[in-house]
Amino acid sequence: CVEQGSKRIGFEAAELLDGLMSGGGQMPSSLVVDPVGVVVRGSTDVLAVEDPQVADALRFIAGATSGVIRTEEVAAAVGVSRSGLDAHFKSALGLTVSAAIRKHQMDLTYRLTCNTTIPLKQIAARAGFKSVQHMTRRFSEIYGCPPAQYRRNLGRSRSF
Repeated sequence: CVEQGSKRIGFEAAELLDGLMSGGGQMPSSLVVDPVGVVVRGSTDVLAVEDPQVADALRFIAGATSGVIRTEEVAAAVGVSRSGLDAHFKSALGLTVSAAIRKHQMDLTYRLTCNTTIPLKQIAARAGFKSVQHMTRRFSEIYGCPPAQYRRNLGRSRSF
């Protein structure tokens, strides 16, 4: 689901109306307000995978409330060997179970960074990183800046 930035839209509309009512402006032909982001919900976070073992493994990973998941746990939950599950993953998705776990770890880090005020040290522990520095380095590689800066920037864009 795309988060439209309703507060920003309302602010822009009020500012436009104020200008029109005071006689100091014209009605623009269009006004574009960029969306704020994407909100992932359980009903929309679906990956169509034909391989039932891969689908079960992905559901297990997605259902984890922390990023502390081991490949062996996933394989045991699905009922196949680790190497067998990796083979299924590579065939169906072109990646390993470990890569899927790392993606879940970063998705969790992103959600907690953007949608909570939990301190970064707690986010790192909850997402399964050994240190805040490691989490910060990985986050920066993917999102282009450290999580604290990303959070500040996001706060500014939502302040309308």
